Amino acid sequence: MLTSSCRRSFLSYDRFYRSIGINERLFTDDFEPPFDVDRFETTHSDALFLDAALDAHMKGMADDSAPRFLYALTNFNHGPHSRNLVAPGQFEGERAFAAASCPDANYAEYYARLAETAVTWNKLKSELSSRFPNRRTLIMHYGDHQPVMTRRIEKKLKLEVDARRQFRTFYAMETLDDCSGRIPGGRGPDLDIAFLGTVVLQHAGLPLDEIFATRASLLEHCGGAYFASPSERKRRFHRTLVDLGLIDVASSVRYQR
Repeated sequence: MLTSSCRRSFLSYDRFYRSIGINERLFTDDFEPPFDVDRFETTHSDALFLDAALDAHMKGMADDSAPRFLYALTNFNHGPHSRNLVAPGQFEGERAFAAASCPDANYAEYYARLAETAVTWNKLKSELSSRFPNRRTLIMHYGDHQPVMTRRIEKKLKLEVDARRQFRTFYAMETLDDCSGRIPGGRGPDLDIAFLGTVVLQHAGLPLDEIFATRASLLEHCGGAYFASPSERKRRFHRTLVDLGLIDVASSVRYQR
């Protein structure tokens, strides 16, 4: 199931996610009351969106004991950060901490929004675990790159310019009610985004099909620079995907335009 913080009519989201096999797609104009899409769109707060998204997910879990996949696509911290979306009087301590770390109002707003999301997620995670104590859950978070803000921070802190820094972001994994020990602690290796789905499947203990297994074999070979890598093995892999009809090059060009 996809839960998106955009309306169904936004760009080609609905058509795209249907084309890659996500059968159940919920957009903000699909959520049931008390969710109010007009109120939500004044801030796009994760506190409102994630509550509705996880509620839909938990209703599905209650009705079906089979494994379920949820992709919650948030938008609260995407930017711009030139106006305050966090409610006045909330997370002022976090905002002050961020401003002291880097004197930039955009960064302080980013950090305050991040704090709101973290508090919301911890509440919902606790609810998910208490309602379904016997359902093992793997959660993967990843962030959005922030090229505009990164350039501002580089200038403020007088950092050496690094083009790649603008497109770096975090990913993190955690589990609920799982003692398998499959996920090692500490910081993981740098990854290109193309590897993220493969790593999630590996940590979930799910069998890899031929495509994911091939991509997994390229992890160590290409490292964190998958798309930038000149690897001939990678090129042959991509050509095979096209030849098998698994990538529609014409459609890809159309989406890029």
